[in-house]
Amino acid sequence: MQPENRWISRLAKFAVIVTFSLIYLGGMVTSLNAGLSVPDWPTSFGYNMFTFPVSKWEGGIWWEHSHRLVASFLGLVITVLAVWIWRVDSRRWVRGLGLGAFVLVVVQGILGGLRVTEISTVLAIIHGCIAQAFLCVLILLALALSPAWERPPTESKVSYSAKRLVPWGWVLTGAVFIQLILGAIMRHLHAGLAIPTFPLTPSGSW
Repeated sequence: MQPENRWISRLAKFAVIVTFSLIYLGGMVTSLNAGLSVPDWPTSFGYNMFTFPVSKWEGGIWWEHSHRLVASFLGLVITVLAVWIWRVDSRRWVRGLGLGAFVLVVVQGILGGLRVTEISTVLAIIHGCIAQAFLCVLILLALALSPAWERPPTESKVSYSAKRLVPWGWVLTGAVFIQLILGAIMRHLHAGLAIPTFPLTPSGSW
């Protein structure tokens, strides 16, 4: 791998770390009911988002505004990464993945803003689910851009039995994502403890 390509690999890995941090912040925003602590978008209490006084970052505002700033920074990182991929990588599927990551980060930014302006729980659920898919896209990009991806395959061959597991891998991935969607719906509808005595009903019966 050329030195320049090593740097693009590092940028992709950095993007994964930032995205994970952003998802953590988003989770805290939901947990602390801070989603509407800053009621306007793309401004923050009428200020430009990037000039909002630090002295006003109190309580839920800190979490919500930090989430916005990290999201904006991630948008910049993904833009640079996507352009860089088109410059140095000739693989069409990697270029497409880079473009897809750029589109997703733009869509996420818009969804996050509309969730505030429209006060929409549905958009909040969609926003949270796409975030997880976006993280998976970036992890795949980081793998594809890593030096290990370019190493020649070893002589050992994948057994027929192992190949048969591939469809089941996709089934498992789909099942996990469906579970994610259900969890997001329960979380944003505050239904997580609707039956606190599970598996028994509140009356104590099955």
